[in-house]
Amino acid sequence: MTTAPDGARYSVTRRWMPWRRRAKDLDAGPDFPGGDFGSGDDLLGVLVLVVLVLLLVPFVAAAFLVALELLLLLLLLPFYVVARTLFGVSWEIEVRLRTGLVWPVVHTEKVHGWGASGRRINDLATAIRDGAVTMPIAPPVVDATD
Repeated sequence: MTTAPDGARYSVTRRWMPWRRRAKDLDAGPDFPGGDFGSGDDLLGVLVLVVLVLLLVPFVAAAFLVALELLLLLLLLPFYVVARTLFGVSWEIEVRLRTGLVWPVVHTEKVHGWGASGRRINDLATAIRDGAVTMPIAPPVVDATD
């Protein structure tokens, strides 16, 4: 986590998986003042309860699918890290801007090797903190003799 001179907060990290999760943040549902829907004996209370159940079913189903996707990612992560290490796939560096609860990606670049990616993360974080770069960042110039 680093803070730019203008006060914007950024996170500079490696992306561990080759894809991004597609699940969006789930809304907790509507807030009702008082939260009391009667005893359930009257028709209006039962109708409100049925409507609430029908509204909450999609949220519960979405939460289940997000949990299933997360489980799949966790199961695949060790295999992907081993394959990345053995076959030398480049690491993707992400710079994310903190805007409330959402962290949109404002810059990405690929760096070959664990050590080189760590150095590039430190360089990007230092450049952001010192105000030497503005978003979006221009891609780095890579020497072909490396």
